[in-house]
Amino acid sequence: MRRPRNAAWFAGILAGSVIAALVVGLVILGPPSEWRARTLDAQRLSDLDDLTIAIRNYWTQTGALPATLDALAQQEPWIADLRDPKTGDSYEYRPTGDETYELCARFEMDTSRDARAGTSAASSRHPAGRHCYALNVNDGSRMLGR
Repeated sequence: MRRPRNAAWFAGILAGSVIAALVVGLVILGPPSEWRARTLDAQRLSDLDDLTIAIRNYWTQTGALPATLDALAQQEPWIADLRDPKTGDSYEYRPTGDETYELCARFEMDTSRDARAGTSAASSRHPAGRHCYALNVNDGSRMLGR
């Protein structure tokens, strides 16, 4: 029994449409490795943003910055789970003054000139590799300006 020509034509159009959609998706979103890197970096930024909130809470309650992330975790136990999503390493924290500090992470991608960085806040942009954000506990906004 032969299949009608219309069925073969329809199958060809359908296969071509699926291939075209995959190509367009790769062009717009980038390859899967880039998507994974962007997802990891977005998680790192979210974690650093959560740390800024915990540090501000600590400062509000004690009048001082925590000496270390371990000291912060004693008052804010949930931050102990905030670790680099790929390596499992702790983020870097360093007080630089009475009200200023740095938070550092290692990023997969350079978003310093990327229009797709996700937010207009300059602090969300970062180079690939280790990058530190200089922050002030008195700044009324969160790290990413959200």
